Formats: sequence, structure tokens, C-alpha cells
Amino acid sequence: MGRGMTKENHIEQNFINKLIEQKYTYRPDIRTRDALNQNFREKFQELNYVNLSDAEFSRLIEQIISADVFTAQYKKEPMQQLFPSKEAD
Repeated sequence: MGRGMTKENHIEQNFINKLIEQKYTYRPDIRTRDALNQNFREKFQELNYVNLSDAEFSRLIEQIISADVFTAQYKKEPMQQLFPSKEAD
């Protein structure tokens, strides 16, 4: 078991190194799903100039997370319906 774990660690480290070479930033602080979601939420809000409530963020996650890219591509409800512009009010 120790040898297999070493091989897995080696593969993981090689993958991380390849991503770094491609200018990705390694974030050792993102080690859990909650940390990943929090980082995504912060970046999404910053890039879209919005502040999402917990309910809005949950809806966003439900709409964009799927088992495969093909399912995600054909979601029924467009993002504009999820987050209507304030001007429409």
C-alpha cells in the first residue's frame, strides 16, 4: 500500500507541476469542496459585479454543476433567467 500511495503522490505532483507550467496558480488552501465553492463564489461575484445570496448561489451551483459537459451545455434555464438584471424590476 505504501508503494501505491507513493506512485499516486508522484502522479499528483507531476500533474500539479504541469498545471503550474501552464500558468495555473496552485492553491494549497483549496483542499475541500467547501473551500472550492467559496473560491468560486468569490471569483464569480467579483467578475460579474454581483453579491449573491446563499439561495442564489445554490441555484447557480445547481444549474452549472452536472455529471458531464454535455448535460451542462443543454441546461433548460439560461443564466439570464436565474439572475435577471436589476433594470427589469
